[in-house]
Amino acid sequence: MKTFMRTIMTLAVLLISLENSFAAWPGEAWPYEAWPDDAWPDDAWPEKTTTTVSGSVNGHEYVDLGLSVKWATCNVGAELPSDNGNHYFWGETAPQAKEWRKCQTVGMELDDIGGTSRDIARVKWGKPWRMPTEGEIRELLDLCKWCWTKVNGHKGYIVTGPNGNSIFLPSVVYESQQDCEEGGGSIWSSTPYKNEENNSAYELCFIRPLCASVPYVYSFDDLKGLGFESTYFGPSLSVSYRRRDIALCVRPVVDL
Repeated sequence: MKTFMRTIMTLAVLLISLENSFAAWPGEAWPYEAWPDDAWPDDAWPEKTTTTVSGSVNGHEYVDLGLSVKWATCNVGAELPSDNGNHYFWGETAPQAKEWRKCQTVGMELDDIGGTSRDIARVKWGKPWRMPTEGEIRELLDLCKWCWTKVNGHKGYIVTGPNGNSIFLPSVVYESQQDCEEGGGSIWSSTPYKNEENNSAYELCFIRPLCASVPYVYSFDDLKGLGFESTYFGPSLSVSYRRRDIALCVRPVVDL
């Protein structure tokens, strides 16, 4: 009982600390901004746009976010930044629906697949395009500002780099599960998660923010001070690993 009570008290102190720390920082100093669903009627959502395209390779545009690589403006299979594009099992090059199916790479011991024949970005877009590594998707969380908003009527996150340029990551719309529409999404990295089963790989996962009555922001630095890992933004954004036989989007990167 004493252990249980100490746990409850610790959680209460943590929540109070978070609330106080969130209120103490000016919004322009924080790396995360959210526009929750109940704060804006559908016809009043603050439409935002990405910044000017930095260039193109093989007919596909990219944005320089001030990070170690340049990020494509669209997912593989998408015509616009606000489109989902296609969904792929990790290490496969044929588009898939959300239903679970047998994945060729489950059980296979593989190194990073970036730039190989299993890299859908390289296969579809050509050299030097490739899937991002685990470290490169972590840069989006560690070094960028995230804002939940709408682009072309589609909800998702504007991700703004240290140099002020931005890309848009649209929320997921699966044909087979419309109840999942616009609740969040994931993009694959090229990095496998090493375990005995060899059944997972790293992903960037983003879900819509928790509901609030007004747009809100909170401090990544404060969360680190409270013991959270460097790429965990509360409940909304994370780098984690997922089974390879779940079909996710792919956002290519390029080294220039």
